[in-house]
Amino acid sequence: MQTSLGIPNSYFVKNYRAAAQAFNRHQTERVIHLLRVYDLKSKGVGRDSFTEEAMMQELIYKILSA
Repeated sequence: MQTSLGIPNSYFVKNYRAAAQAFNRHQTERVIHLLRVYDLKSKGVGRDSFTEEAMMQELIYKILSA
Protein backbone atom coordinates (compact mmCIF):
# COMPACT_ATOMS: atom_id res chain seq x y z
CA MET A 1 0.00 0.00 0.00
CA GLN A 2 2.78 2.43 0.88
CA THR A 3 4.48 2.07 -2.49
CA SER A 4 1.26 2.28 -4.53
CA LEU A 5 0.32 5.57 -2.81
CA GLY A 6 3.81 6.98 -3.17
CA ILE A 7 4.18 7.50 0.57
CA PRO A 8 7.85 7.82 1.53
CA ASN A 9 7.34 6.66 5.10
CA SER A 10 5.13 3.81 6.32
CA TYR A 11 4.31 5.89 9.42
CA PHE A 12 1.78 7.90 7.39
CA VAL A 13 -0.12 4.87 6.05
CA LYS A 14 -2.27 4.76 9.20
CA ASN A 15 -3.25 8.41 8.59
CA TYR A 16 -4.34 7.58 5.04
CA ARG A 17 -6.38 4.62 6.29
CA ALA A 18 -8.08 6.75 8.94
CA ALA A 19 -8.93 9.42 6.36
CA ALA A 20 -10.25 6.79 3.94
CA GLN A 21 -12.61 5.53 6.64
CA ALA A 22 -13.76 9.03 7.62
CA PHE A 23 -14.69 10.22 4.09
CA ASN A 24 -16.19 8.32 1.20
CA ARG A 25 -15.28 9.09 -2.43
CA HIS A 26 -18.09 11.60 -2.94
CA GLN A 27 -17.19 13.49 0.24
CA THR A 28 -13.53 13.54 -0.72
CA GLU A 29 -14.32 14.93 -4.17
CA ARG A 30 -16.54 17.59 -2.59
CA VAL A 31 -13.82 18.65 -0.15
CA ILE A 32 -11.24 18.89 -2.95
CA HIS A 33 -13.70 21.00 -4.95
CA LEU A 34 -14.26 23.29 -1.95
CA LEU A 35 -10.51 23.67 -1.49
CA ARG A 36 -10.13 24.70 -5.14
CA VAL A 37 -13.01 27.19 -4.92
CA TYR A 38 -11.70 28.80 -1.75
CA ASP A 39 -8.16 28.87 -3.10
CA LEU A 40 -9.44 30.93 -6.02
CA LYS A 41 -11.47 33.15 -3.68
CA SER A 42 -8.37 33.78 -1.58
CA LYS A 43 -6.71 35.02 -4.77
CA GLY A 44 -9.61 37.38 -5.53
CA VAL A 45 -11.55 35.31 -8.07
CA GLY A 46 -15.28 35.51 -7.29
CA ARG A 47 -14.56 36.78 -3.82
CA ASP A 48 -17.31 38.31 -1.75
CA SER A 49 -16.62 41.05 0.74
CA PHE A 50 -15.73 38.49 3.43
CA THR A 51 -12.51 38.71 5.37
CA GLU A 52 -10.03 35.87 4.99
CA GLU A 53 -10.93 34.73 8.50
CA ALA A 54 -14.62 34.57 7.60
CA MET A 55 -13.82 32.64 4.41
CA MET A 56 -11.73 30.15 6.38
CA GLN A 57 -14.53 29.65 8.90
CA GLU A 58 -17.02 29.10 6.09
CA LEU A 59 -14.70 26.63 4.37
CA ILE A 60 -14.18 24.65 7.57
CA TYR A 61 -17.92 24.58 8.21
CA LYS A 62 -18.60 23.31 4.68
CA ILE A 63 -15.89 20.64 4.94
CA LEU A 64 -17.16 19.36 8.27
CA SER A 65 -20.73 19.22 6.99
CA ALA A 66 -19.74 17.47 3.74
